[in-house]
Amino acid sequence: MRFQRLSKEALQKLEKEFIQFLAVNGIEAKDWENFKKTNPDFCEQKIDEFSDVIMGSMLQKAKYAEFCEPQLWMLFKLEEECISLIHLQTYEPSIDFTKTPLSEIPISALDVRKTSKPYQKEKEDELFEMMQKGCYITEGEVYQKFELLVNS
Repeated sequence: MRFQRLSKEALQKLEKEFIQFLAVNGIEAKDWENFKKTNPDFCEQKIDEFSDVIMGSMLQKAKYAEFCEPQLWMLFKLEEECISLIHLQTYEPSIDFTKTPLSEIPISALDVRKTSKPYQKEKEDELFEMMQKGCYITEGEVYQKFELLVNS
């Protein structure tokens, strides 16, 4: 498996898509029911393949990600050829990025840096590894606000 298996809940929510996936692979409903009884390993393999397709698609479409700790906030822009980072850090003990609203944080309390680098692996693989370490996909609102700041 390239990524990770979808949870049972996620598979249930994607039931229609899974049925289409099976149909594209030439597996009809009656065949699937039979395979579940006679060849459960085959079924597990197909679920893994479907999970990789779904996860790969989600990771490929992602444009932004974040990693946040109390004094550190990393904002990522996931471009085609490279990944850009806006690194926010504070040394003010009263500021906790996980609890303090952004509007209440004075810019003077922040150390803001921006950098970028080309991907070392495929975008999807790097993003998956980042997510394994605590990153999460976002819509990029915070990145875009700080991008205006660091570019001005």
